[in-house]
Amino acid sequence: MINYIEHNNIILRKANLDDLNNLYYNLWSSEEVAKYLFWKKTDSLEEARERLKRTIDFQTQNYAYVVALKENNEAIGITGISEYEPLSYRESGLCISEKYQG
Repeated sequence: MINYIEHNNIILRKANLDDLNNLYYNLWSSEEVAKYLFWKKTDSLEEARERLKRTIDFQTQNYAYVVALKENNEAIGITGISEYEPLSYRESGLCISEKYQG
């Protein structure tokens, strides 16, 4: 299982408990982001804490990652990848905070 991928400006890495505020404020609490996805926005930090625990658990078994800024490790999104042939991967879903789109 790949746990960390680094590129020019971003890192794909597994979520951790320190991501709570960034994921909540950058992504999960956004009605604008949620309306394009298969989930509803998260309405409180307590809900986000539970969601983060589920995310961490899911990511341990799957090619699913937090998208973080390389400069400060701030979580700005989530993504999944899939291996379509040995050592060849492609994105299978991507969600980025409104603040960082464009």
